[in-house]
Amino acid sequence: MARFKSGLKGGKAIAAVALTLGMNVSTIAPAIMAPFAIAPAASAQTVRFPDVSSNHWAKSYIDALVSQGVLAGFPDGSFRPDAPVTRAQFSSMLQAVYAKSPVRGSINFADVPNNHWAKNSIQNSYRMGFLSGYPGNVFAPEQNIPREQVLVSLANGLNYQSSAATNDVLSIYSDQGSISNFARPAIAAATD
Repeated sequence: MARFKSGLKGGKAIAAVALTLGMNVSTIAPAIMAPFAIAPAASAQTVRFPDVSSNHWAKSYIDALVSQGVLAGFPDGSFRPDAPVTRAQFSSMLQAVYAKSPVRGSINFADVPNNHWAKNSIQNSYRMGFLSGYPGNVFAPEQNIPREQVLVSLANGLNYQSSAATNDVLSIYSDQGSISNFARPAIAAATD
């Protein structure tokens, strides 16, 4: 069973998920991005990002997650609130929020070298059952992660199951026909 790291509560994890889902993560094109930093909570409390306006829709989520040490932003001092989130960045968020017993062993992803900034969080997210790779032991750490994969990841990692028929649950979405077949059961479970 998943548990939150010390000091994190369910509402804080929900805020992390809400922020992740609200970000522009709808494309899968590869992106070269600077490492997404995780700062210690003590220093994170005073961070102000020049690219997060006081009326940005996610400002309260960003402030809360920064103060909890879940997010910190980029080395250049920006937060990039409307930028896509990569699989490596998402693995870092998962590691910051969840502490769950491993459900499988480690794997050596061919495209995650030992010196990759997110190697440990990628391994931990894989071992906890949140994220998987692609054929050929490929993780694609710099690939943007779409919302659909975020929900599949969370539903899988938290072992969510839907108590109703998948199509019935997904019928609440006007665009449910565009949900990929592989993701339908997990999104139904997350919705339920």
